[in-house]
Amino acid sequence: MFPTVLEVVISLVVVYFLLSTVVSFIKEIIAMLLNSRGVILHKSLVHLFDEKENNNGLISKIYQSKYIHNLASKFNIANKLNKKPSYIATENFAGALIDEIQKKGNTNDFAKNIVEFKKKIDALDNSFIKTKLNEIITELEETSQANFTNLKKKISEWFDNYMVTVTVVYKNYVSVWVFAISFFICFGMNIDSLVIIEYLYENKDKREAMVKFAENLPKDKYVVNENASDEEKLKAVKEMKKVVLEDFDSFELPYGWTGEGNGRLNYEAEILGNKTSFFDVLKKIVGLFITTISLTLGAPFWYQMMVNLLSIKKTNSKSNTEPNPKV
Repeated sequence: MFPTVLEVVISLVVVYFLLSTVVSFIKEIIAMLLNSRGVILHKSLVHLFDEKENNNGLISKIYQSKYIHNLASKFNIANKLNKKPSYIATENFAGALIDEIQKKGNTNDFAKNIVEFKKKIDALDNSFIKTKLNEIITELEETSQANFTNLKKKISEWFDNYMVTVTVVYKNYVSVWVFAISFFICFGMNIDSLVIIEYLYENKDKREAMVKFAENLPKDKYVVNENASDEEKLKAVKEMKKVVLEDFDSFELPYGWTGEGNGRLNYEAEILGNKTSFFDVLKKIVGLFITTISLTLGAPFWYQMMVNLLSIKKTNSKSNTEPNPKV
């Protein structure tokens, strides 16, 4: 009994892993096309600097600096949408901020020391940055470390700490997209966890094939190179999505709203027949929502779950094959 249940659970986790990967790929395509990371990062900095989104603000000028301007992707579609960089290194931000402040004041000469630089800070219109930088410089002066190297380091640390908040904001934003994509996939394809569980429990050959698939699955099979260009990523994601769907389709699981024309066993129709009660409808909704919520947990979660369950299976199989000790 236990080995059968364990195989069903592993098979179900394989389903969640593959579909979560598809959700992740679709999310990445949407993020690239909408430039979600870049937009949220820019809006967060505008909010931090307490500025309006215009071309005269300090943030707009920082984005136009040599430190940041070239970080924006050359992705063709994104360029038409005025794409902004999705990531800014802390050193780049600190360098761009200091460089922009150096342009302030009554002279075009760059400040040669912190004392002269403080005069340029006082010429800023942005009260938030003016206060923040004066706090940083005061802290450095108290420890006799007031120089441009340490100033840049402190600005980098401050920016890095703020990026933690931006990351949380982005994850919350993405979670909405992940749920929406998961919802449309599950309800559109009729991927009902309860139906799949019943089917796997009654079909030993199917679950054994899925367990074998899990045992032979390389960790990096469905990973896209993060260092690739957006064009290369988009192409890789599209190809990878096709491969994942083909892997999922090869198991011939009962999903979809009709079994006609696809060569699969219309398992659900055989269970329900021509009669559908309120309980059947409720069960269907519950099954679809279980799948939806499961997919929002993400492919990494289900991959690790798969590894843990396979380890339990291996331990259980080993204990069953060992001879009983002699009394």
